[in-house]
Amino acid sequence: MRRPFFFVALLVAAPALAEEPPPAPIAPPDPELLEFLGEIGGENPDLIQFVSTREAQRALKNAEKEKSKEDHDE
Repeated sequence: MRRPFFFVALLVAAPALAEEPPPAPIAPPDPELLEFLGEIGGENPDLIQFVSTREAQRALKNAEKEKSKEDHDE
């Protein structure tokens, strides 16, 4: 009794499992982001190298801390 039920359930579920879901709609790119990326293309290679260093990451963290302190002081 279990075998026929299993096969019927498999046959019913097979078409649903075989279909691929429709692709998710892609949002149009933000024009300001595209403009920014276009401007970055000609950046100084030394600046790009500096941004990837630990010193730059520390400076960014310090700037974020200072900004949050300024926000709390207001």
